[in-house]
Amino acid sequence: MEQKVTRFLEHHKMDLFGKKIVVGVSGGPDSIALLHYLWKMRKKWDLQLTALSVDHQLRGDESKEDLAFVKDICQKWNISFKGVSLNVPTYKETHQLNTQVACRNMRYQFFYQQMKELSADFLALGHHGDDQVETMVMRLIRTADSSVFQGIPIKREFADGHIIRPFLCVTKKEIEQYCAVNMLNPRRDPSNESIAYTRNYIRKKIVPLLRAKNENIHTTVQYLTESLHEDERYLQQEAKLMV
Repeated sequence: MEQKVTRFLEHHKMDLFGKKIVVGVSGGPDSIALLHYLWKMRKKWDLQLTALSVDHQLRGDESKEDLAFVKDICQKWNISFKGVSLNVPTYKETHQLNTQVACRNMRYQFFYQQMKELSADFLALGHHGDDQVETMVMRLIRTADSSVFQGIPIKREFADGHIIRPFLCVTKKEIEQYCAVNMLNPRRDPSNESIAYTRNYIRKKIVPLLRAKNENIHTTVQYLTESLHEDERYLQQEAKLMV
């Protein structure tokens, strides 16, 4: 998996050498695997790493333990750590948002602040190929806008740098195998098992059906996403020339 991710970064001309990278780490398999991958590459690429972790105050002691778990990992690997406890329940009620949107808003506000304070070049997030497929299906269900097919970007501007997603080329299964081989023992969020959430329903009920027809569906969707992003970029450039 390491070689696949490295080739993916090289293919997309993401030069990480000598860069300051903050990594969003929940303690789950995806983010712990990403932190571990970057930690292993830190000397080769001369990386300055900082892990950012958030307690959303939604699961009591469990979410506090997630934060402590990430902090312990960072101490073990000698990685800078910044954690925060955010009052998502109050924010959610005040702004009349659903739980997932409230969590995302507050989490990204924290990430934005830390990117600014640390003058970081990149915020690395652990979204993977299966997330890309889930996102595409969710958007297809909810909107008729053609932008639905652009999916999760590999790289986009954020704060004074960029968000990058090195794991979009790999599957959840590959990440789980990576965690097992490297004995990472990630934390598990029970809410990810509930099909009451739309994304979880798609993950558990729809994506397996798509994968049964095409085991490389994540690669197919990624190629589609990249192609449409490039088409949109070209059209925007042409439109500016006509003004």
